Amino acid sequence: MLRLFVLFAGCIPFASASSAAPTDDAAAVRHAVSEYVAGWREGDTERLSKVFDTENGHIIWLSGEGEEIRSMTFGEALESRRPNPGYGDPYHIVSLDIVDGYLAVVKFDIQTAEGAYVDYLTLYKSASKWKIVAKTFAWRPGVSLSVDQD
Repeated sequence: MLRLFVLFAGCIPFASASSAAPTDDAAAVRHAVSEYVAGWREGDTERLSKVFDTENGHIIWLSGEGEEIRSMTFGEALESRRPNPGYGDPYHIVSLDIVDGYLAVVKFDIQTAEGAYVDYLTLYKSASKWKIVAKTFAWRPGVSLSVDQD
């Protein structure tokens, strides 16, 4: 009888439905980041529209020497999108935080020939798809990062 109890008790962790979700969500968020980087580099608006919330999402940045906070919707950004060769080649995800399976914040570094970006993306999971709802970034001209492709 004791053996049956131990066997049954050992199965309890495998019955937890939440144990697989973070891994699946993390993979889906990483995929969204990868699609964002590739789409931005190639100027591929179709690819970007699959990972952006084009109606509600925004890009926010400081213009000039940090003088003014500016923003535009992702829809506006896609209207003027053009290829940006070398963008995100390489890039490296520094941190990925998922909250309760529906909110994610990703920090990643992107190296370019002229310097580096530190980007933050905020994503929401809606209808089982992760969508980027906010992008903020810091441009660091002349900075060389040690980044590897994720």
